[in-house]
Amino acid sequence: MILLDRKEAPPHSIENSCYWFTYRNSVPIHEPLHGTHETDIAIVGGGFTGLWTAYFIKKLNPSVRVALLEQETIGYGASGRNGGEACSTLGPGHLSTIQHFGLEEAKKMARIAEKNYKAFTEFAADCDFENTGWLHAALLEEHMESFRNSHTAAKAVGSGNGWKFFDATEMREQLHSPLYLGGAFSPDGGIVNPMKLVLKLKKEIEYAGVVIFEKTKAENIDHGVIRSSGGVVRARHVVLATDAYSHHLFPRLLWKFVPLYDYIIVSEPLSEMQLSSIGWRGRQAVVDGRTFFNYYRLTSDNRILWGVSDAEYYPPNQVGPAHDYSEQYRKSLLASFAKHFPQLKDLRFEYAWGGPIASTTRLGPCFGRLQSGSLLYGLGYTGEGVVCSRFVGNVLAHMSLGIHSEILDLHMVKKSPLPYPPEPIRTWVIGMVRSALRNADAGAKPGLLLRILDFLKIGFSS
Repeated sequence: MILLDRKEAPPHSIENSCYWFTYRNSVPIHEPLHGTHETDIAIVGGGFTGLWTAYFIKKLNPSVRVALLEQETIGYGASGRNGGEACSTLGPGHLSTIQHFGLEEAKKMARIAEKNYKAFTEFAADCDFENTGWLHAALLEEHMESFRNSHTAAKAVGSGNGWKFFDATEMREQLHSPLYLGGAFSPDGGIVNPMKLVLKLKKEIEYAGVVIFEKTKAENIDHGVIRSSGGVVRARHVVLATDAYSHHLFPRLLWKFVPLYDYIIVSEPLSEMQLSSIGWRGRQAVVDGRTFFNYYRLTSDNRILWGVSDAEYYPPNQVGPAHDYSEQYRKSLLASFAKHFPQLKDLRFEYAWGGPIASTTRLGPCFGRLQSGSLLYGLGYTGEGVVCSRFVGNVLAHMSLGIHSEILDLHMVKKSPLPYPPEPIRTWVIGMVRSALRNADAGAKPGLLLRILDFLKIGFSS
């Protein structure tokens, strides 16, 4: 074991700029791979997907040998950088699920999602989890219609109990912001400390006998043989659990997703007076009704985490440390916060960072096999992976062990999303779609491009 020293990292490195990383300061990391290691199942990627996959493999068959390789440290990617907001669905909301898979399939998914969320809340109870529900904030009148449509879809699949709708006055009793014209509350969802969750999963799989190699970059995977600079792992099956980084090893997977970056800022702790000035007595996770929405929450020490889903694409398909911090997005986030809560315009924000996500055209995960079936993958959370990754890890565990389950019969598991175009068309199309969506968020009627995408059920967001 070795210790991670944040003092050695540059000021804007993810180790120093991400608030959640302060929770792993004293946690030792595992030695990298040296020599040859034989195992039954090798997992590449030490985020939620890989950790949950290892967890479920050991639950299903404790005797199976499992090795997990992470090129940086456990939770280094999106799993340790997200907003820690917990959604109860399997990726996209119920309305999107109905549109993509049909009502009967959406009912099955809702039932499985409910079980998954309940089990998640029990596991994460000691990871600062709070079952706060969600506040949906309307900036335009059209957003209220969208919230009601979401509620109708939730009821159609057997969910939707406990929703409430607010007019402008009622919404301002929930949150003291001058911008909101109304809103809604949905009870299923909450907030969690993602790094505490990562570290708990790491501890659980260590106890179960999973061998972990950190600072071990998989440079090549060939039919169960994983090569790194320090050695080789040989396995019967490999699970690729690298989400937005997956194309670094398998460029062909770019047909399935586009890598994007979301950005977040976190404030200093609020005083009681500051907190009372904005209401928020329920500590709910909050999201507004735009496609490129602001999302925010309180941490356990009453800091405000403020993020935006106006995800940035760095062509051609770039994912790496160069994009882990953006001064442009930091300033934009500060400005948007000041507009929402002018009474806190002097609040200091001590952390600012970015993280990569993998977005699919159906705004939810997909699965597949490569290399004659010896390699499995699951990816594409589109920013909704905190809870959904538990489901994906369960799917991959069953697939890798050859154990049948009803979750393997879901259309989400068996069918691929519509592909994204390759470069250079990809950059051009993303630019056009982002511009059109920004116009719609500002109140303009959707143009021809957005109507075509809606007809084809193709989404773009994070």
